[in-house]
Amino acid sequence: MQLNRTLQPALSALSISTRSSPTFIFMVMADLVGLSLSGVISVYIRQVFFEEQFNPLLYWQLAPVLGLFVVAYAVVGLYPGVAISPIDELRWTSLSTTLIYFVLTATLLFRREGEVYDRGVFLLAWILSIVLVLISRALVRSMFARRRWWGYPVILLGAGKTGEMVIHTLHQRPSIGLKPVLVLDDDPEKHGWLEGVPVVGGVALAPELARRRHIPYAIVAMPGVPRDRLLSLLERYATAFPHLLIIPDLFEFSSLWVSAKDMGGVLGLEVRQRLLLPGPG
Repeated sequence: MQLNRTLQPALSALSISTRSSPTFIFMVMADLVGLSLSGVISVYIRQVFFEEQFNPLLYWQLAPVLGLFVVAYAVVGLYPGVAISPIDELRWTSLSTTLIYFVLTATLLFRREGEVYDRGVFLLAWILSIVLVLISRALVRSMFARRRWWGYPVILLGAGKTGEMVIHTLHQRPSIGLKPVLVLDDDPEKHGWLEGVPVVGGVALAPELARRRHIPYAIVAMPGVPRDRLLSLLERYATAFPHLLIIPDLFEFSSLWVSAKDMGGVLGLEVRQRLLLPGPG
């Protein structure tokens, strides 16, 4: 009963939708628009600038293939497109799009329909698909990222300076798609408000809040806590949230070229200086 009374202020402070379906739907629509435009433009260019006999209706029959792109994007984690870096989005969009076009072309050749379809159309559509999908996604984010229903709500564990910087960053960059809705901290003196987000109680409330409001993300922003305490927090709350992000002491370090590495069970952060690499790395 005491826990329920403690949770009431936290639950009443939640003012952002905890449903991710609108974000998912709009990102799928953005991809379909980008893919459709790439096909239409490719067929139109082939029809207008080349005088040979050409039947565009053959290509409209391939419209159901758009569903394969959506499935491929979902498999590589491009939906709902939240908390994904531009580099990863470019990489996975390029790889999955290329794979689908390769499978489509190989299937048509295997069925001996390759001579019916123009390979130049597929080549141009492949290039345009990657470009237009990324542009469509960027436009959708710019239009809707500041809406209350966009993205995922996130609980922040830690109301110190690092937590404040995390909230400030997420507010300044809504395209990331993580909306801080609550902050939890064991220090009663920090309860109140942090960058416009309510600090409502201790971190022990996190699992119950996650369960009641289906909040999938939590950010641990306590880089100064002892190692044993941090490990205890991770073990306790890792099962409560599908996504648990940890902000290290290197918070202000640029993360664009930083990637996680598993070194025999030890987590490491690799910083790649791309200009010093002989090739793509």
